[in-house]
Amino acid sequence: MARIRFVGTEKRTNSFGTFMPKEGGRLYDVSDEVGEQLLTVPDLFTTENAPIQDKAKNRIIEVEDEESSEYDNLNMKDLRSLCRKRGVMLERNMRKTEIVQMLKDSETENVTGD
Repeated sequence: MARIRFVGTEKRTNSFGTFMPKEGGRLYDVSDEVGEQLLTVPDLFTTENAPIQDKAKNRIIEVEDEESSEYDNLNMKDLRSLCRKRGVMLERNMRKTEIVQMLKDSETENVTGD
């Protein structure tokens, strides 16, 4: 016998039975053969001792803000203009964070004399 945990959020009925949702997952005793097949769907079934997946979208993750830079208040047009003035070559469709990183890198190159 195998014990599996149903971690789905909605009631499911299949050829193996009906599985009901429960906070933290509900345990079911099934044969080893059935357990192997049900475990092929990790979004719905896990082993008894497997950690329960967090709902990442429901959590707030605090991120330490790096030092503010002179580029934070510039828009994309201003950033591109600054790149042209400093001779920093940009690629098409670059994101703001990538452009800011290239500008910061160009500052360190000028300071070290490379």
